[in-house]
Amino acid sequence: MQKDLSRRLIEATVRRALDRGIHAPDRATRNLVDMGLALTRGPVQRQLLTTVQRMLRKPDSAYYALARDALAHVDHERLLQFGVNLGYESCAKGAQRARGRAGRDPVPWALDLSVDSSIPGGAVRYPALLREAAALGIHTFLLRPQGDPAAVLALPPVVENGAFVLLLDPPAITETALQALAGAPNVLVAVRAEAAPAGVPAACRRLRRARFPYAVYSTCHRAAPVLAGGWLSALAEQHPLFLFLEAAEDCPPAEADALYQYICRLRACQTCPVVPVDLRRDVAFITRSIGGEGAPQPAAFDGSGSLRGASARAGDPGCNLFCAGLGEILQRARPACRL
Repeated sequence: MQKDLSRRLIEATVRRALDRGIHAPDRATRNLVDMGLALTRGPVQRQLLTTVQRMLRKPDSAYYALARDALAHVDHERLLQFGVNLGYESCAKGAQRARGRAGRDPVPWALDLSVDSSIPGGAVRYPALLREAAALGIHTFLLRPQGDPAAVLALPPVVENGAFVLLLDPPAITETALQALAGAPNVLVAVRAEAAPAGVPAACRRLRRARFPYAVYSTCHRAAPVLAGGWLSALAEQHPLFLFLEAAEDCPPAEADALYQYICRLRACQTCPVVPVDLRRDVAFITRSIGGEGAPQPAAFDGSGSLRGASARAGDPGCNLFCAGLGEILQRARPACRL
């Protein structure tokens, strides 16, 4: 990967701050946010960093404990590469490239892909799809394995300047899997809590020992169990950087709204050393911030390769990634690509 000058400067600055953070983590956390504001011009990054800067004025903020834990237990190069790929390559540089196509065919800033290793030709098609996405300006990828997770583990090196979130069931997070990801510092592993709840602690311990950044991910069908507080307290004990929550398709809209308001309150209170994220609503917010109200939402493909969303007609080969190119699909499906 050939890095531009801005990226090299950002990497050098962040790397120095991370190294110094071992001795003064609280100060390093504030310095990283301040440096981010000084280095970025993107409206999304500036808005988010300004919010974080305001939060860190609270001396007893739990996010200081989160930063101390991350600096001590997560490989710094992994923090650096995933963070810069997400913040610079995706939200700044990639989004700028996507907006540069504007007017005629703006593209989403993220791709949500269910990867089925049993589909003939998938071993060739999935890497080609990621390269095409990166050429369009998409650098954030949410990968969900269908069947053997090995196919997903092989994809992050395909786009070295991409930010990959791998949503894996606990049984898939083995020592062999982590060895397969050893050369991919651009990965955040999200442990699916509802898939095998009893296996979540062991999977998180394995990731922590290997110094990977990781999240815990839950799909919510009803709001009550989450709003009761048990969800937060149980999963935060596993020391993730993030808690991802996603309202299921059958979750009533009013309850999905309540879940998002709850997530926003948790972030604002700063009482728990983890960052809660509504995977659907927060991604939609970032999308609007990057490209405006008319910007397409992240494109989501199911295990058969078909685009999910209102504009994707069932059985339409023009909206299937095994029958058409990504650019053609996005143009055909505008504007209703959604996560």
